Amino acid sequence: MATMGRKGGKKAAERWKNDPNGEYAQSQREVLEAANKRRTLQGQGTRGRVLSIYSQTIFDTGKAPSARQIAEELGCERSTVARHISVLRKAGLIDS
Repeated sequence: MATMGRKGGKKAAERWKNDPNGEYAQSQREVLEAANKRRTLQGQGTRGRVLSIYSQTIFDTGKAPSARQIAEELGCERSTVARHISVLRKAGLIDS
């Protein structure tokens, strides 16, 4: 079973190397672009929810919530929330 995976990977690498602008490469790029677009949109939604929770917590308690608290509320990873908080700070939407 593992052999099939390796051979499949080798064959795909050959296709990319032999003709980077060929039909196979173009179709794979389209699939990757669609997946990346979907991921970007999902990330923007999560970022909005992080900002909402962050702002609401400051309004309610006067203190900024930790990334862990926001992650627990959203049901996602702390590192994801920390990354979104960092981007929001750089954009000036959250005070440091």
